[in-house]
Order: sequence, then C-alpha cells, then structure tokens
Amino acid sequence: MVRYGPATCVGGVFGRYPNRPNRAILPGSRSAQTDSTVVGQTQPGSTPMNSRPWCSVVCYLLLATVLANCHHDKLDLSDLLSEGLDHGFPSFTLYAVFPNGQTWQGAVGFADLEKKRRIGPSSSLPCASITKLLVAVVVLRLIEDGRLTADQTLDSILGEAVRTVPNADEITVEQLLVHTSGIPDYAKTSGYISQLVGPEFRADRRWNTADYLGLVTGNESTHSPGSQYAYSNTNYILLGLIVEKVTGEPFETILRETILTPLSMSNTYMKYREESRGPDIAKYLKLTPELEAMVDISEEFQEVGDGLLDVSAVNEFDWTSGGLVSTADDLGKFATALFGGNLLGPNYQSWMFSFAAELADAPVGKELNRALFAIKYPWGTVVGKGGNGPGVHILMVQHSETGIIMIAHTNIFGLFDEHDFMLETVFAKIVQRYVTLSDG
Repeated sequence: MVRYGPATCVGGVFGRYPNRPNRAILPGSRSAQTDSTVVGQTQPGSTPMNSRPWCSVVCYLLLATVLANCHHDKLDLSDLLSEGLDHGFPSFTLYAVFPNGQTWQGAVGFADLEKKRRIGPSSSLPCASITKLLVAVVVLRLIEDGRLTADQTLDSILGEAVRTVPNADEITVEQLLVHTSGIPDYAKTSGYISQLVGPEFRADRRWNTADYLGLVTGNESTHSPGSQYAYSNTNYILLGLIVEKVTGEPFETILRETILTPLSMSNTYMKYREESRGPDIAKYLKLTPELEAMVDISEEFQEVGDGLLDVSAVNEFDWTSGGLVSTADDLGKFATALFGGNLLGPNYQSWMFSFAAELADAPVGKELNRALFAIKYPWGTVVGKGGNGPGVHILMVQHSETGIIMIAHTNIFGLFDEHDFMLETVFAKIVQRYVTLSDG
C-alpha cells in the first residue's frame, strides 16, 4: 500500500552503533560558560544541519534552490519496498518527506506471518530507541523552561533512588542525554538477555524501572563521567525518572502535553503504560549462526518457517529507553517538526544537530555519536537515530544536503545488516533519485 501527500508542518546483542568519544555542552550550563572549545555551534535562529563549510555554501544554496522548486509526485519508491522483502524483511514500511513538503508512504509484507495479516501504512510500529528522541526533546524543553538544568547531577535530583548508581554525584543530565555518563547498559548484561529471549524468558514477566537499574547494580562504570561516549539504555530510563521527579507527573502525561498532542500524534502511546491504539505487529528473530552463537534462545518461541522465530511474546518494558509504539504517519509528523526546528528553541536545536558539521572535512565513513548519530557517505551526510530489539529495526534520518527525511521499519532482528541496508541501499537510492529527478 502506498500513499502520497503533503507533509504536516509543524547496544549489546540488540544494538548497532559503535562507541566513539564525543563531547557535548548544552547552552546555559556552567561548562558552556567557561569552556571555549564547544564544537559545532551555530548562530541562534539557524535551522538544523545548516552549518556547512564556507567553500560549499554556494553549491549547497544552488542545489537547495533547484530541489525546492521541483515536483515529486512522480517519485515512486515502491520498488524499494520490494527490495526490503527480497532482503529478508517480513514487512517493510517506508515514509519519506521531501523538501517541497511532499510525502511518500508505503508498506509491504506481513504484520503477522502466521495469521497472514498484511501490514499497512497505518499499522502500529514499535519504535525501540526512536523513543529516546522524544525523551530528549521533553528533557530539553524542561531545561528551556528553567525547570531543570543541564549540569544538575543525578543524585541531586533523584536522591536515594540512584544510591547504587556509580558516580551519581558527578553524572549530569547532559551526560545522560549524550551517553557519556559511564553508567553500564542494562541491555548488555547477561541477565537481561537471558530473561528477554534466553533460558529465563517468561511470557508473564512484567518489567519495571527498578528491574533495569537492578541489572547494573554493582557493575563498574564503563568510564569516568564525561570522558567518552558509550551508549547505554540505562541513561534514558534515568531521564524518564528525572522528568517525573521534576514535574510530579507521569512521563506519558508530559510527553503528550509537550509533543504528542501539539503534533496530533494520536496513534502514539507508551506500551504497558497506556491503552493500545491498534493490534501489535508480530516480531521475528532470524536464526542466523551469528545470532545463535551470541544468544541461547528460549525454546518457548515458535518457528514460523524460513529460519524465523516468532518472538512477539517478548514483553520488555523499556519505557523511556524504547517503549513507544507509533505509526509511520505519526513518526513523520515528529520527524518533520524535529528536523524542521519546530520543537526546540534555536540554541537547543543547534546543540542537538550542529555537531555533524564536524564531518565537513572528515573522510567518507566517519561517524559521530551523541543523542543522534551522524555518518558521512559518498552521497552526503546522514543525521538521525536508529533503534532495534527482538523483532524490530527502525531508522529516522535526514540527508543534510537535501533535507530529505526517511523513516524505515521492519519487524525482524538477526540479519545483522538491517540498518546498513536501510541507509546504504534504500536511503541512498531515495536521495539519488530525488537529485536526478530535480536535475531533469
């Protein structure tokens, strides 16, 4: 199924992105006021990703002018959906937003192989770590509003609740946002993986935030706070707790007030904390030798053919580190607002995105990681966020040079190239076709 339309204006086994050292300083923090080595700053009022090396400004403006004035109702991406199925995806959902406001949306394959229930453009999609982007916006808005500061320490906010977290008296809100806290990742612990899909799996298990913190209790820090990047889902569980402590409200209430209601994201909700908006999509693990070497998979999961296990019964909570469920259309509204600079003030938008300007003179293949990732390809720089888990891979990305946004989702884990395929094959072709059509 395919839809065209205008855009709305407004780690561990289950992990992909490598660890890279990275610094980040939020506007208004004490570090920002005293440190003269803040990287990638742009002037207030700039739009995301408009920091370019001066030598390429003229070329960029000429390209942007051409692209913004062409029509894209002829740009059909249906064959890319088929390529996803050929690659081994049980289902494949794509949503693209072009700089002229046109959108393209399509979905193919099965939301449930056993029931032969086909996926559609309105199907509910688990968001995995895309959740973290919405959490980051909520936290930054609280900082903008003066209800929180970037350099407040973890223990000064949560007190006794983080008594067992190493370096809680040093770790700041900003370090949680950009994964430089050094707090171990619960998703990389053997206990989590065993209980999630391994021998200790129980279909009736219900996780809570204490469970996640308990998984890293007693574990040493991966590094001293602020010294380097190391992705940790635990950071965003703690940010969820911080939002609730500061506001006195459930996180879901603040999320709805800050993002979901203003953007009319009526089909987005927090799994296990809010009422479901539609039938869940089935989730599948591909039994590749690589996966089987890493995880002793529970025998409770049913094989549905072609080396696929149905792991829909996996009931991880993941809350503010990965618990949102949404639709392609809702996620498109959020991505358009986020990349378009409509959710954060200029300083915080710059903090979120301007780090990617460091890639201007970097070699192809260079990657940077903060709250978002940025990767330099031969066809341009891509900035965004990925997420995965048992039976899910999802991407939300923007091509810096053209402004094209893509959301891609599939309900499989275990091929170990799902994100690479979405980026290097699908998104690359979308960008190249757009440029070719515009030039024509």
